[in-house]
Amino acid sequence: MPPTPHPLSLMPALLALDLGTSSAKAALRDLEGTTLAVGSAEYPIRRPADGGTEQDPAHWVRAAVSQLVDAVPTPAILPGSGRSILTRL
Repeated sequence: MPPTPHPLSLMPALLALDLGTSSAKAALRDLEGTTLAVGSAEYPIRRPADGGTEQDPAHWVRAAVSQLVDAVPTPAILPGSGRSILTRL
């Protein structure tokens, strides 16, 4: 007998990911706007002696992936079920 699907895998939902200056944030909402899950993971900012700032893009990726994994229950990821909207400011 197949396993019972997670309740979230039976409903359409929107997943938002924000890669900001100091952290990655994720939110999962149903189509009515109800927040189902949220999370945030910070990444370091290096400040060299010359007064600039630096970040390692690998930290962005790790933070984003950790928030996606936390926000989306595994059974909710169904082949062919995803759509994406990309924006950039």
